Amino acid sequence: DDDEEGAMEEYSAAMEAFPDDPRPFLLMGRYLRETGAPAEAAEVLEAALPLLDEDRPDWSFLEALGLALHEAERDDEAAVYLDQVISFFVSRRRGDQTIDYPPATAVARAEIYEAQGRLEKAADLWRGLASGGDKANHLVYHRETARLVLELGLEDEARRMLTRALALAEDDAAQKAEIEAQLAELEA
Repeated sequence: DDDEEGAMEEYSAAMEAFPDDPRPFLLMGRYLRETGAPAEAAEVLEAALPLLDEDRPDWSFLEALGLALHEAERDDEAAVYLDQVISFFVSRRRGDQTIDYPPATAVARAEIYEAQGRLEKAADLWRGLASGGDKANHLVYHRETARLVLELGLEDEARRMLTRALALAEDDAAQKAEIEAQLAELEA
């Protein structure tokens, strides 16, 4: 508790010392989210919104705010900021290259889309993650894509995603068994 109190004092002092700089607000917002206080994190981050560069706001700030709002169950507001982050990465794409969205942003936005019943949009984001740079989580991303495209009736794509997931699960016997069962169900 002393550490938490000390950290809060340090962040507050930084915010007071640099009232026109959004970075101390960002640090405090991240800290609050990490310590399980997303509503408070959202408040701190929202207070700093007027400090952002309107023409080129910092995407990591918008992501932090979107994630805090999502965790605080304010999904309509969260979507606005998460969409801005996604738009930022889409605008930076060159030619046919895949867009490597920040995973936390894409996962949160996919969850919101799914909760809204917009499964195609959610599946698009999971697909993007499955081919993105966060290779450590490709197994999860392939399984989530498969789950959603199956709900959409796209069995061939679900089969492809599960086959890739099976290859990624080579060291995890429990996941491998689950995926094999899902594939067998699709073949039936």
